[in-house]
Amino acid sequence: MKVAVTGAAGFIGSNLVEYLIVQGHEVTAIDRMPAEHWPSYGVTFVKGDVLDPASMEAALEGAEIIYHMVAMITLKQQDEIAWNLNTMGVRVVAEAALKVGVRRMVHCSSVHSFNQYDCNGYLNEDSPRSESPDIPVYDRSKWAGEQELQKVIAKGLDAVICNPTGVYGPKDYGLSRVNKMLRDAARGRVPAVITGGFDFVDVRDVVIGLTLAAEKGRTGENYLLTGHMLNMKWAFNMAARIT
Repeated sequence: MKVAVTGAAGFIGSNLVEYLIVQGHEVTAIDRMPAEHWPSYGVTFVKGDVLDPASMEAALEGAEIIYHMVAMITLKQQDEIAWNLNTMGVRVVAEAALKVGVRRMVHCSSVHSFNQYDCNGYLNEDSPRSESPDIPVYDRSKWAGEQELQKVIAKGLDAVICNPTGVYGPKDYGLSRVNKMLRDAARGRVPAVITGGFDFVDVRDVVIGLTLAAEKGRTGENYLLTGHMLNMKWAFNMAARIT
């Protein structure tokens, strides 16, 4: 099967590309530049801009499934670039997928599209969303991006949405915030941590969840991809103790 992946050089994207190749698919890897760590066979690189409709239509031509992984993560309260990429980027890819006849789109959103600040420690797919202007821009933009996708679903696109929690694991060549913190702990460079915890999920489990959503997900539905709720001090201690 011909499958396309946007953000294919990123953390989750890299793991997804390798998994799809192992499963026997032909992968179109869409990013700003090729990655040296992709498999040496089965991958066709296409330079693409998720904010350029013509670019995405050309990149998605002939694909049966598109996995949209592109996102900009930030802790800022306001960031115009992150907002546009996380909202209109989703809309452009979805419109292109609909126009060229992609059979299904899987959008990798985030647990941050759900309001974690007012959930009493419990979330499911029906929990309140990140709508308040007091919530950081990344959280709000991920929810807004899902709303943009729903508009294209209403026009006929078959798409599902996955919401991973805190992703960690191998093949992270950029280093994500979570992996960097764990690496620093492993090197003895974290003298203190704040209290609290978070749900962490292995990137390989996220990849399997994404492909299962492509295969079995219901159109328009959200699927939280979770792992285990871990105390931050325990996680850092574990990384330091192992090394």
